[in-house]
Amino acid sequence: MTDVIPSRAFDIWRRLYTRFRLEPEPAEGSRPGVGMVIVPVTMVDKLLEVVVPTVTTLDLTGVGDLHVPAYTVPTGRRATVLHARRGISATITWIELSIDGSLFSVTAAGVVEAFLGSYVQVPLVLDAGDSIGLHETGNAGDGARLIEILVLEEEAF
Repeated sequence: MTDVIPSRAFDIWRRLYTRFRLEPEPAEGSRPGVGMVIVPVTMVDKLLEVVVPTVTTLDLTGVGDLHVPAYTVPTGRRATVLHARRGISATITWIELSIDGSLFSVTAAGVVEAFLGSYVQVPLVLDAGDSIGLHETGNAGDGARLIEILVLEEEAF
């Protein structure tokens, strides 16, 4: 049996009893169900995540009404979008997702800066081929519009 550091053992047990609302006395006809072994757990998936920051400007001056991707999830990967910010624009635009070819606006439309999370809940999970970007305005004044994106990428199995 692995030894627990004696000076911390009481503190760990006290915290477990408090957290799980364990009773110091067994319920009538039963015995406490907590073993005397503490096993540390590591989330392996979290160790394999890669932070991918994207800060770029997009040309929104095309014909309008198209999705202009800033970040596309690579093949064999999955991405969790933690943050996205759209800078100011000359014409109304918004941050949008392309998921399996369908477009979803994830910020309110406007010309002032907008943050993901004020319109939809984050984090958002995207699969390979999905993208996040801006909606094209068709305005000549929107040749270089800022978008910041922070994602955690991991292998998709």
